[in-house]
Amino acid sequence: MIHSLRIFCLLLVLTTLISCGKANTPPSTAPTTSSDSVQSKVHKIIAELLKVDVGELRDSHTFRGDLGTDELDEIELIMEYEDEFNISIADEDAEQLKTIGDVVKYIESRLSQ
Repeated sequence: MIHSLRIFCLLLVLTTLISCGKANTPPSTAPTTSSDSVQSKVHKIIAELLKVDVGELRDSHTFRGDLGTDELDEIELIMEYEDEFNISIADEDAEQLKTIGDVVKYIESRLSQ
């Protein structure tokens, strides 16, 4: 089910990008290694997508409990992390990302490989 929702979300995002004229913009390929940079980018992505104040986000916040996300929100967040950091996150790994801190640590470990 997660796979079908990811495909649906990807199609939705692509349709939106094409209609906004942003589909030809290449993703950033510059590696991000600074912990503060990863954390701030992850916080910004979450704040924008979930419409919350970035200053209220803490690494200890859980997505389902503290932020009230559903499966679709989480899929959209994963897609945004993949785009921003130019990485691929396996479904099995995505299911283990329960807190904002989990996401930051996961991305940092992927970027240091």
